[in-house]
Amino acid sequence: MLYSLLKDGKDISKLTVAEVDKMSIKASSVGFKVDSVLLTLYGGSTMYKGTGNAFDVAKSGGKHSGFYNQYVGKSKKDIQKGIQSLDKQIAEHQDKIRNPEAHISNFKDLDPRQQEALVNKKWPSDIQRQMEQKEILEGILRSR
Repeated sequence: MLYSLLKDGKDISKLTVAEVDKMSIKASSVGFKVDSVLLTLYGGSTMYKGTGNAFDVAKSGGKHSGFYNQYVGKSKKDIQKGIQSLDKQIAEHQDKIRNPEAHISNFKDLDPRQQEALVNKKWPSDIQRQMEQKEILEGILRSR
């Protein structure tokens, strides 16, 4: 839905998180509000940075526990490298959302539903996962 607003030249920077969440509930069956990521990319004042408890959930064997287990025994240097890599991936995905044609040469030729899915679901969900993984790595560092 936000992609449609952006395509129409609308300024989404003034939307509240509640307004974006309403749109997300209508447009997405994903368990989190992926459009909130788009809001952060285009100047929204309230940012979803993840759940804030991804580390605790992963540590206790929940979502991303495999990722947690992969990193918990690694050196501080390796974890910091992982954080830098995730930051780079997040920035890359943000750029994909801002400028999809730069990453997919035939983006304009794709079915509009495919375009919508990439910009409003796939890439934002990738960003959400990467932010959660970054939270986990930061949590591992804090817990040492």
